Amino acid sequence: MQPDQITLTATWSRIGRTALTVTTAAFVTVGGAISMAPTAAADQPTVVVRNLVQVEALDPLGVSCPGFDILENNTTIRTITDFYDRDGNFLKETQHVSLVGEIVNSTDLSKTLPYYGHWTYFFTNDPNVFSIIGLQFETVIDGHHLAFANGNQFVDFNTGTFGYHGQNNYVFPDVICDPLS
Repeated sequence: MQPDQITLTATWSRIGRTALTVTTAAFVTVGGAISMAPTAAADQPTVVVRNLVQVEALDPLGVSCPGFDILENNTTIRTITDFYDRDGNFLKETQHVSLVGEIVNSTDLSKTLPYYGHWTYFFTNDPNVFSIIGLQFETVIDGHHLAFANGNQFVDFNTGTFGYHGQNNYVFPDVICDPLS
């Protein structure tokens, strides 16, 4: 998609979930000049910056505990930067993400744990390849900070390659089910 084809939207879907989104756009030409026009000088690439605020209320987190599902309430702020060459062809995208909220017992909404993360997505012009760096999920249980999915991930759906370096706690339900029960 070229910069002059970008349209603002009031909704955004993440893995089949729709969330209310407030979108603003600012178009920045590499070289420091700020302009609302999405075009760059003929010899310079174009950078498009969008800010999204996403609010999710009692959405399924995709994790279950014995007798209940885990839901999430959160506010996510994304700063999305798209890079285009001087001909307007998409090169890459960077998304800086900050999430703050809580995870909730689906059968007793008074039982909650804090839930937050800060990470960056890196996308190329191949939609099947991306990487993620940062703390994707952390909670606090009994005063202790517990990080899940903290580090660097690389995904290539074209080849089935998945790489991970860092902490990724796959026993997540075992740790959070008791405090949410």
